[in-house]
Amino acid sequence: MERTQEILKQLVAFGKESDGNIRLAEYVETLLKSYGLDPVLDRTEDGKNANVILRIGSANAGGILLSAHTDVVSAGNLAEWKTDPWELREKNGLYFGRGVLDNLGAIAALLSALPSWVHNVKEGKLKKPLYILLSHSEEPDRNGLRSRGIASAVRHLFDEMRATPELVLVTMPTGNEVISRHSGQVVGCTVTCATTGGFAFDTESQNALEVAALILAALAAQKAELRDRGIKSLAPTDIFNSTKGPLFVPERTVMTFDVRTKPNITSAEIVGILQAVATKAINKIADSTSIQVAVSGMNPGFQCDSEKGISLALRLAEKTQAMDGVYATEAFNFTPVNTVVLGPGRILGDSTKGMGGAHTPNEGIEKDGPMGLRAFKDILLKNIAHFCGSDGLKSR
Repeated sequence: MERTQEILKQLVAFGKESDGNIRLAEYVETLLKSYGLDPVLDRTEDGKNANVILRIGSANAGGILLSAHTDVVSAGNLAEWKTDPWELREKNGLYFGRGVLDNLGAIAALLSALPSWVHNVKEGKLKKPLYILLSHSEEPDRNGLRSRGIASAVRHLFDEMRATPELVLVTMPTGNEVISRHSGQVVGCTVTCATTGGFAFDTESQNALEVAALILAALAAQKAELRDRGIKSLAPTDIFNSTKGPLFVPERTVMTFDVRTKPNITSAEIVGILQAVATKAINKIADSTSIQVAVSGMNPGFQCDSEKGISLALRLAEKTQAMDGVYATEAFNFTPVNTVVLGPGRILGDSTKGMGGAHTPNEGIEKDGPMGLRAFKDILLKNIAHFCGSDGLKSR
């Protein structure tokens, strides 16, 4: 694991540069070329970011595509970190640093495993290709149509390289379990209630906060109907009121929601559903009240419907059952290709070990154990390599 640690140290250090991933991408490009490989750097127009695209082996049909995102979130409040977030630290079999869990640890394990793949190519043992996509961002566009950092790379893979992988593995922290579906997530969902307002002592005043309460009650009462229409959960997370002063009722109330959806529902559909519920809830006072539902973005859900694809993923990971994910990923970008999510680490961390989760201080990942980096690297070096080799997948 020394090589993995060495690469991970470099990747973590690049995260401190908030203005794009280009130096990280160029480091990976140089590393891959030192292995004798020929990566493609898919640069953005401003030159600040790039996707790294690679095929190992021949352009034969089939094979595996591994996708991972290289961007990391900010470190947040540095006072909450026990170590420098941009300097990799190892302690008690754990690696600490921003991005080690989401998603740089998996990338480091992958990059350190590639020399063995190159050896297989030289020996003529690789009959099916391995494709690699390291994207600069997995976040989707406003309409949730495709991740901004992946769109051009996907076109390059499938249109120019004519890739036809049998399975796409999106690497995210799943504890090395196979995730075959997960909910979508609506970003920035708000419901704004605007009324004429008025004095607090005036019984005829229209109180925006009371209007908001009517809408919340209607949404709570229709949870089953909302699920049937594609909204799995909808939870109010905050509320903001604006008034003319202490003697006045709120004339404008904004509610924010955490919304989780089934796959294949659009942000426009969600707005329409919530707008209809809210409008009906205030039907008797509609003349003096306006309701506006808005979303700022969408992290789409995904679901792999292929039993063959899921079965292959389970065999590669040496698992018996696929699981549901609790967070959004870039997996939707690869539909209709068989796609699952699989990667090392615990998304929520482990407080008993002082190990933070993704997007939190003291973000950490295990070096060993069934959820750790070594186990993930074993999947890459043994099971996936065997699958792409002349003998196909071998049991261990």
